[in-house]
Amino acid sequence: MGMGQMGAICGMAWNQGDDLYSYDSKRFLKAAQYVATYDLGNEMPFSAYTWGSGQNCAQNSQTAISAASRGQVRPVWALRHYHYNRRLSLDDRYVSQMCFSVPAPEGGGGDYGSTSGGYDQLGFGTLMYAKQPCRRLAHRNIARCCGALVIPVRERGEGLVSRWQQTRRTHVPRPRRTPPTIPSS
Repeated sequence: MGMGQMGAICGMAWNQGDDLYSYDSKRFLKAAQYVATYDLGNEMPFSAYTWGSGQNCAQNSQTAISAASRGQVRPVWALRHYHYNRRLSLDDRYVSQMCFSVPAPEGGGGDYGSTSGGYDQLGFGTLMYAKQPCRRLAHRNIARCCGALVIPVRERGEGLVSRWQQTRRTHVPRPRRTPPTIPSS
């Protein structure tokens, strides 16, 4: 569930111009690779940790990775795979294996059992993020994007450029606009 929710948060931030996917040397990719590796049945390093809870801070300890839900199919891996692998061309070997272990397009609530991760995420990863890069068809002067045609337009004598290409996101987030300063009186 944490992978799905963090992916949704990173995706929203990305659409607003902030790259949380790359925060702290791509920490989210590292966490996703760790979880995917464990879910695929591999042994992973783990350090016990202790925390306090309740009003008296009663000590609790986690001494081993829980096997509960290990390997459970959840529709949360496509977003990570298509961002890191397709947008950034990074190796995401274990995330990729988890992504392609789920039938595409993913289902939603109840498609993976009555207590499944399908309730955690709606499973739109493949439909929303698996688009191919735009390819120009030079002989027709049109662009084909995700199976749809984009009609090009002329902009100030620059030649044929589609509106989709002008607004297309790259892996570099747009700079934030700074609000205007109000002079103090």
